[in-house]
Amino acid sequence: MALRERELARVKASPADLIVVGQAWHLYLEGTGEPSERKVSEIRDGLRALLRLLDRPGRRFLIIGGQVRPLACSFDHMRMQPGPLWHAPPAPCPPLAAATARADASEIDDLLASALMERSNAELLRSSHVYCDENCPVVRGDGAWLFLDLGHFTVAGSQLMGQRAAAVISRFLSGNSRP
Repeated sequence: MALRERELARVKASPADLIVVGQAWHLYLEGTGEPSERKVSEIRDGLRALLRLLDRPGRRFLIIGGQVRPLACSFDHMRMQPGPLWHAPPAPCPPLAAATARADASEIDDLLASALMERSNAELLRSSHVYCDENCPVVRGDGAWLFLDLGHFTVAGSQLMGQRAAAVISRFLSGNSRP
C-alpha cells in the first residue's frame, strides 16, 4: 500500500473529530496562461472526494486556503539564520500589499470555497484575509523574518499567523465554524 493510501486510512480511522487540510494549492494551478478547466476540476473534485472519504458523523474540517506568498522577496537562508557572530542581514523586503496577496490567493480560495459550498462541516480559512491587515508583514520591526521562503513561515511568522487566526481557530474548535 502506498504512503498516501496508508495515511488516509489512518486519518479516516482516527477518533479525531477535527481535521485540518492544508496544501500548497497554487502549485496545481501554476503554469502559462489561465488554469485549465481540467486543473480546476481536479482540485475541486479531489477535495470533495477527500472530504467524503474522511467524513463521518461529528467530524469537521478546516481547509487552509491559498498562501500569502511574498514573491518580490529574495530569501537568503544563510543570512537569515542566527549565528554566534554578526553577519550582514539579508536584503530588505517590504511588506506585501494586502490587495496583492488577496488577489494572488483569490483564485484558489474561490475554487476551494466552491468545493465546500454544500458542506456544513467544513470551513475555509482564507490566509490572506487573516494574516494581512492593510499589508502582509514579511519582516518584523526588529528585523526578524516572518517567512522562511515563499511557502513557509518562520517560527515568528507562525506565531503571528496563529495570533491573527485565533478567532477562526477558536470557532472551529468550539464547533461554531459557520458564523
